[in-house]
Amino acid sequence: MKLAALASLLLPGMAFAAWTTADFPAFTEQDAGRFTTQNEVTKGTRPLRISFDQQCWQPAGAIKLNQMLSLEPCRDTPPQWRVFRDGRYTLEVDTRSGTPTLMLSLAGQPTNVDEGTAHSQYAAAAAPVPQMGW
Repeated sequence: MKLAALASLLLPGMAFAAWTTADFPAFTEQDAGRFTTQNEVTKGTRPLRISFDQQCWQPAGAIKLNQMLSLEPCRDTPPQWRVFRDGRYTLEVDTRSGTPTLMLSLAGQPTNVDEGTAHSQYAAAAAPVPQMGW
């Protein structure tokens, strides 16, 4: 008999369900309905699937950093997560809306910022003001 099954018989009021994914420690609950995990990830491509209570979930669309991704039950082929830079990544699952969502972020990078827009705003602010030679 499996240990988890035996434990559930002995302690029926306790829940053993947890969000998990390959290459990351188990998610920890931050607030009611928000779960996070962090780990060092190296460059490369890997499938991204997340499990909760023996139910498999995967992003419904393309995987992008700092964007909320809807999760759906797993289908044939898992979406591929292309990691372009080594670093410490955070995965956050949010279940407060009823449909689980996932946010991936890289430590040390601002979240929810369009890098192209941020760069162009900085460049415009740093550009010298032309002097009028009157």
